[in-house]
Amino acid sequence: MVCLESPSIWPQLQIVNLASNYFESELTAPMILKWTSMMASTTKVQTDSSYLQSNVSFTYYQNFVTINFKGLSYALQYILITFTSIDFSNNAFHGELPRELGNLNALVVLNLSHNSFWGHIPLSFRNLSQVESLDLSCKALTGKIPGELGNLNFLSYLNLSFNKLTGMIPTST
Repeated sequence: MVCLESPSIWPQLQIVNLASNYFESELTAPMILKWTSMMASTTKVQTDSSYLQSNVSFTYYQNFVTINFKGLSYALQYILITFTSIDFSNNAFHGELPRELGNLNALVVLNLSHNSFWGHIPLSFRNLSQVESLDLSCKALTGKIPGELGNLNFLSYLNLSFNKLTGMIPTST
């Protein structure tokens, strides 16, 4: 069992990669609502003058990391400071997908594949306005695929395979 609710470090995290660790836990609303760096609106980023500094290497980028998204593994040497990612794939997380995940509107990558989540895809996922890669494959998800996923303008990778979902794959406007 992993404790993901520490109040001191989680608000600043932008990249959370716990993939392939056999962690067993539920994702809870109190934990998700602490990840405030993944909730930043795009307007805040664009109007914050401290974001527009002259020294590009220290202002816009952070250190090296390897992440998995869009079905591939990527080694990112420079990470844009607005890049946010959650990869909990290949673990034993369980329970229903919390609707509070939809509050993470600055999230670019969400990979919850190969866990033991069940239930419906929350309608709040329509709020993931910056998400480019959404992987909810290999679970026990049921119900209709929310058509609102088609309104996610940046979504370029959607994997819902190996679930018990019904309906059409949403198309983008």
